Amino acid sequence: MAIFAEFLQEKVTDPARQQRLRAIFDRLAKDYPQLVGKIGWRQPLYTDHGTFIIAFKPTKNYLTVSPEVAAMTKFAVAIEEAGYTQITNPFRSGWQQPISYSLLAAIITFNRVEKQG
Repeated sequence: MAIFAEFLQEKVTDPARQQRLRAIFDRLAKDYPQLVGKIGWRQPLYTDHGTFIIAFKPTKNYLTVSPEVAAMTKFAVAIEEAGYTQITNPFRSGWQQPISYSLLAAIITFNRVEKQG
């Protein structure tokens, strides 16, 4: 996704990590073309109808994924079963762990539906 190209170039120095993030962003753009990608709070994030859906923050040891708190609560077991570590709100995927696109899809869909209320 072009909106995140500068961020990836400046903030993610490891080429493998850049590629992993590009793959995630490309997949989300394909699966959720209605989401708007932008940089907010110094990290790539997605919104729908102007409201926050999910954010991704690359750190030294993890890719931190931050959905809304309600989604973290609803998917706590699935997040644990996927092998990700959870902290208060976000969950973390080690750089070598495969990303669960089905889990991301469930979280994004849940957040979108909940926000449309």
